[in-house]
Amino acid sequence: MSYYTTNNSSKGTLNVSDYVFSQIAQEKLELLSKNELKDAISLKLARNKSNVITKIDNNKISVQVDFYAIRNSDVQKSVTMVQQACYDAIYEATELSNVKVNVSIIGFVDNK
Repeated sequence: MSYYTTNNSSKGTLNVSDYVFSQIAQEKLELLSKNELKDAISLKLARNKSNVITKIDNNKISVQVDFYAIRNSDVQKSVTMVQQACYDAIYEATELSNVKVNVSIIGFVDNK
């Protein structure tokens, strides 16, 4: 597990685990897959595998989001919406803006 560290005050630092960023993005991705993008993305992955992985290197936060696109959906729209929504959710929860959200389509499926 790695941590993003920031000086919170003169009394100490704030350390945020990579798991926190992954959890925020995963929850947003699940919400999108059930609502706005229900006919465009699928979160089918291997059992107990997350669609989101976060890496923190030299205090730079990189969030990798993977999902399947549903055939004949607007993939560009889905990628853009997921990327922006995950970034916004992380920012709203942490007020950290130095987050990079990378999105990968890992395949196509006919339906959910």
